[in-house]
Amino acid sequence: MEHENIIRRATIARNLVLAFGFGAMAVVDAMSTIRGVSDEEEKALRLHDYLVHICDCDVTVKDEKVYSTRARTAYSALVRRKAVCEGYAMAYRLLLNAAGIVSDVAIDRSSRHIWNYVRIRDRWYHVDVTWDDPVLIGTPRRGRRISHRHFLMSDKKARRTGHKHWDVSGLPPANDERFDSQYC
Repeated sequence: MEHENIIRRATIARNLVLAFGFGAMAVVDAMSTIRGVSDEEEKALRLHDYLVHICDCDVTVKDEKVYSTRARTAYSALVRRKAVCEGYAMAYRLLLNAAGIVSDVAIDRSSRHIWNYVRIRDRWYHVDVTWDDPVLIGTPRRGRRISHRHFLMSDKKARRTGHKHWDVSGLPPANDERFDSQYC
């Protein structure tokens, strides 16, 4: 019996090492898209597009009877390449922070939706990578065009695009509207 426990623990440890290894490789792969880029806006855009390109919205999770973390982690978005909004937001936050960009998450408990709150040039903006993924709206992967409609939004634009109530844990409002018409 003890021998089986040792084997089981060794297998779990091996799987964790593999998982972290694959996760680290995914981050390195994403960081290669911003090599040589110094502008925060351009870094945020390239990482946004990278995530939309590699990850599909996992629409099967909504049918689960019990809350599962299967599609709600950065690992699910970056390695499994299937996630729900929480997984997209966690992955994007991880990538932005690895790129030196301050970010957090915005949570709307009433609609059970989560997206990112990003600081670019000392101003805050909303970014919803999930809603910019064309797979979410049924567009086939092949030939799909990445949307930027929910990239670097002010509070005003976020409300216009369906983000109604959110909590950003006391961070300043996203009042700067300079990108609202630039990314459509």
